[in-house]
This record gives sequence, structure tokens and C-alpha cells, in this order.
Amino acid sequence: MKRHLTARIPEDGKPNIKKIKETIEANPSLKNYDTYIKTLPITSNFANTTFHSVHAFIFKTKDNKEIFARWKFVPIAGESSLSNEELDKLGNDFLEDNFKNSLKNAPVKYEMYLVFPNKNDEIDNINARWLGKHKEALFGTLVVNKYDGKDCNQDVYFPSILPSGILPPKDAMFDLRNEVYAITFGMRQ
Repeated sequence: MKRHLTARIPEDGKPNIKKIKETIEANPSLKNYDTYIKTLPITSNFANTTFHSVHAFIFKTKDNKEIFARWKFVPIAGESSLSNEELDKLGNDFLEDNFKNSLKNAPVKYEMYLVFPNKNDEIDNINARWLGKHKEALFGTLVVNKYDGKDCNQDVYFPSILPSGILPPKDAMFDLRNEVYAITFGMRQ
């Protein structure tokens, strides 16, 4: 995994594509994820993109029962995507520009759903896809009112800081995320 992350950190301003391909080929779980990513539509705007967790978090019920679930944020305004031809005509900052333009008109809203595993779904492997229909529950609504820009402030997002009633996933990759986020934060300073 460290080699994969190293390959994606540009040394000369560009990712090392050869090293990335070699790493993906050498790791079946990365190959599975890479194959999946290639099936996804090209995002046109963060305001019209569904966001999914790859981790299965543990949610505690009122009676202290533990329930595993992944989450997803679904844009209330609907999804939209781009063709390769449309993407080729856009500048590097089109996602930021489109999101800012969306916020000029109204807040951007997402419905948050919990997605529950089926009987044979792996809950401790982020590379395992959950296929087929799954039971879902509306959990809440996220409202984004403004965009403050991409300048890095002194805050660092650590995925392991969770609200009361939500426990960390039982997969090995989750703990690694805190380390990676701290490294990338340091690189942005």
C-alpha cells in the first residue's frame, strides 16, 4: 500500500503512471478497485455527485445493539456526469468552479443514507464490493451553504474522530487513513 501511495505523490508534478500500473497489477485488491472505478461516470459537479463510504462503520442503537453500515450522500438536485469529450474541453478547476456556481443559486443539499450489508457482504474489507440491492435508511440531510476556498487552514480531518454512537470500522485501512491525512496535511503547508 505504501508503494501505491508513493506512486501517486508526484515527484515532478505528475504521478508516476508506470509505477501505479505495476502496483495495481501486483495487488489483487487494488486491481479490483481500479476496475470498479473505471465503471463510474465522470463527475461534472460535486453538487451533483453521490458520495459513498468504502468502510462499514458500526452504529449503536438505543438498546446498545451494533449495526454495520456504509453511508452514502445523494444530491437532492440529482446526479450529472460528463462524457470524455466534454471533460477534454474543461480546465483543471472545473469541479471547483461548478461547485461555487451551484452555491451562488442555492445551498447544495445531500440526503445521507445508511446502507446495510447483505448476508454475504464483507464488512472488514474496503475493496470488497457490495453487489445487488441493499436495505437503506435515510439518516439525515447535509446542507452546504458556502465554499470557503481550498486554502488549507490549521484543521486536519481525522476519520477516527467520530460522533457518539458511531464506532470505527473493523478494517485495517481505516487506521492508516489518519496517518495518510496527517502526511498530506503536512505537504499542503
